[in-house]
This record gives sequence, structure tokens and C-alpha cells, in this order.
Amino acid sequence: MRRNAALLDSTGPAEPPWPPITSDPNVLHAEMMKRIEALERSLTCINSRDVASGKTNPPEPIELEPLLSEEEFDEIGEDVAVLKTQPPATAASAEATAAVKRLTKFGDRLRPRT
Repeated sequence: MRRNAALLDSTGPAEPPWPPITSDPNVLHAEMMKRIEALERSLTCINSRDVASGKTNPPEPIELEPLLSEEEFDEIGEDVAVLKTQPPATAASAEATAAVKRLTKFGDRLRPRT
């Protein structure tokens, strides 16, 4: 699991500071969309199906447990799709709130421990 954390830690751009210093729905929406783009880039880097199947061609066999199952990747994709359809608003829909809660759960699980 330690290697998985190192891999995750080394992929993707650094997370921008949160929360932004504003309550403007348009600014917050733009920030959400930037974070979704960063998440999608990171997911392509840590795609457990590629890493776990050995497509990285290491010099010797390395057994890694997948960071996320195929089912979890699908769930993340569905939650991201929900968030992408949300308009700028002063209050989040129940569907968006549930998607954020599930994505946060995955993020907390994948975040490297210090």
C-alpha cells in the first residue's frame, strides 16, 4: 500500500488552495470545474487497471493492489458527470451534495498518509 500512496502522491498537479475567498457562485463553479479537470487527469494516471495489470513494464514483477476497483472508477465517473451538469448556484442540489460526499470518501482513502 505504501507504493500506491507514493504513486498517487507523484501524479497530477498540486491541489489549489481551498476554500477560495469568495461566495460568488460563478467563481466557485469555475473552481469546481478546474478541480474536476484535475481529478480526471489524475484518474488517467492512477488507473488501477493499467498499474495492476503490469502495463507499466517494470524490470521485475511487482504486485500492487489496485488503488480503485473498476466499480469504484465507474462510481467516480458517474459522480463527476453529475457535478459537470450543475449550473452555478448559491446552494448545491441534493444529487450534487451526495456526489461530493462520495468523491470525498474516495479522496480521503487515496490521500497519502503522513
